[in-house]
Amino acid sequence: MENKIVFVDFDGTLAPEWGSVSAVVRQALAQARRNGHAVYLSTGRTAIELSELASGIEHDGVVGAGGGFVRLGSEIVWRRCFDPARVVEISRRLTADGIDHYLQTDHALLASAEVIANLPRRIFSRLPPDVPEDVRQQLERFIGWFHQPGADRLDQVYKFGFFGGHGLSRAELVARYGQWVDVLDAIIPLLGSDSGELLQPGVSKATAMSWLLDRLGVDPGDTIAIGDSGNDVEMLQLAGVGIAMGNATANLLAVADEVTGSVAEDGVAQALLRHGLV
Repeated sequence: MENKIVFVDFDGTLAPEWGSVSAVVRQALAQARRNGHAVYLSTGRTAIELSELASGIEHDGVVGAGGGFVRLGSEIVWRRCFDPARVVEISRRLTADGIDHYLQTDHALLASAEVIANLPRRIFSRLPPDVPEDVRQQLERFIGWFHQPGADRLDQVYKFGFFGGHGLSRAELVARYGQWVDVLDAIIPLLGSDSGELLQPGVSKATAMSWLLDRLGVDPGDTIAIGDSGNDVEMLQLAGVGIAMGNATANLLAVADEVTGSVAEDGVAQALLRHGLV
């Protein structure tokens, strides 16, 4: 069959929240690449957040930070960051509204001293008592990525993450911040059901995906995209075949061309098999 490019989300697609990619999915991705297809991880995570999670997963590159950058090998070849002055203004407004938040960059997650001090309680209090030890270790590393911001880092901000518990509805968040950012609903449930992300207007996974396809000279019709949540909508719409996981959110299921198994059922491997890539 004709070679394809596969764009695959990470959290909730390749791996469960704070879990590991199964051996079945790892093997399927590796076999797809041996069969001549390309695999790009397409994730809301930044480089530091992928540093360990992506190790051992065969792939050709990364669309990261929800479309903020494209990485080929170890080199970031394309990026879109917030204007530093806008970062300062949005952060000031979030603080005034009582919304705990952090800034996502390549090298750290930036937050106030108070937010950092409260992270262990905020996160570990939500965990069930039988959570696996490797998940606890992942969360401890996540907390370790947090640092207080310095002025020299504010030109590297791809997006904001905010925690739940702020008391504002999504409509209120859009009314307050929609003129500067795109508001996405919770992507990491562990951070709260009303947590979410603030992205640069018009920047999505599809933005970076389009740039990469132009660079490679590949038509979007020759791509497959697989995801599970709202930040995958544009990516699935752009791809030749957009596949939603069985555990996908309603807004993604509404735009998907088809649905595969859930992340617990190795849905990515099922999709690659169905389309003849493995």
